Amino acid sequence: MLLNEYIDKAKFSFLNKYKLRKVTSNIEPLLIKKISDITSNKERIFDKLFNKHGFFIYCLDNAIDFSDSSKRHVSLKIIKALSNESIQLTKVSYPYEKEQEFFDGTTKIKNSQKIDSKAMTSQYMEYHQDGLGNGGEIDVIVLHCDSSSSFGGQNGLVDGIKLFKHLYDVYGEKTNCLFEPDAITIIRRGSRKSLKTVGPVFYTNYDGKPSINFKYPDEKHDVFYSKSCEKIIPSISKWIKTDSNHIKFLLRDNYGIIINNREILHCRYPFLEKFEKQRLLSRSWYTTGNKIDSYGYYPGLFIGDSLMNLLHEEHDLKKVDGYYRYDRQTNRNIKITKVWK
Repeated sequence: MLLNEYIDKAKFSFLNKYKLRKVTSNIEPLLIKKISDITSNKERIFDKLFNKHGFFIYCLDNAIDFSDSSKRHVSLKIIKALSNESIQLTKVSYPYEKEQEFFDGTTKIKNSQKIDSKAMTSQYMEYHQDGLGNGGEIDVIVLHCDSSSSFGGQNGLVDGIKLFKHLYDVYGEKTNCLFEPDAITIIRRGSRKSLKTVGPVFYTNYDGKPSINFKYPDEKHDVFYSKSCEKIIPSISKWIKTDSNHIKFLLRDNYGIIINNREILHCRYPFLEKFEKQRLLSRSWYTTGNKIDSYGYYPGLFIGDSLMNLLHEEHDLKKVDGYYRYDRQTNRNIKITKVWK
């Protein structure tokens, strides 16, 4: 298959998905009084998560005690209740989970000086996707609010499917460059966690799912685009920053959101805390495929075979069988024997 043939099919996949999208002005959460409420609303939830909106918000009834002897976080029980024969959501383990003060199967997102991550601060986080370096295989993110901040800390969502439709309406066939295998290069700096990923901005994975691969540069990440994409990139940023194109909301205590990470970008606004009221979110990652089951550092994306055959060695899936670290001197990812901790 030629690259242009792949791009035409990928664009059709995005435009076809756009037809399923609905207006997201009403984001009233589903009130969960018992886990069976999830099971009975399974089809409705999946329709919102994977078709209509790309996300789903829930709220736990404060009067209900969801604790049990297994000490698993309630958000894990919700996802287990959601899984069915057609869509299996497999949890992707994260290195920090078992190093926390207490372990309930989730990663605690809070303002902390112990972990070198912007997520563990009270600062603004630009629109992004989770799981850079995991081959694009983090399909679903769950963010559950155990304790909201005293002020601020809202989340924002941007729909990547609608973003592509806007770009296609404005640029037409010029959007082809965003599907090319070297459209975007992201380099994460650092001595232990450095990684270089090169790939398309928009693509379809091996299951044909429309997927977006986008990130803003920050103090730890360098982001570069191919020359053919440089004229379009400012339009992406402008569209994302337009108020009417994103949803802003606050997760209160016992609220949670389930996000389709392939299609939706999310951000976090800065927040303030009081000593007796600290912001705490419980996060978990899931995949619907079988490529990964734990956090990794891979140099490319698990994309469809039709495009994979067109890529240069930096993206060769045969090489993605372990962990990698970016070496700035040689400008290449070097395979390592042990993943960072």
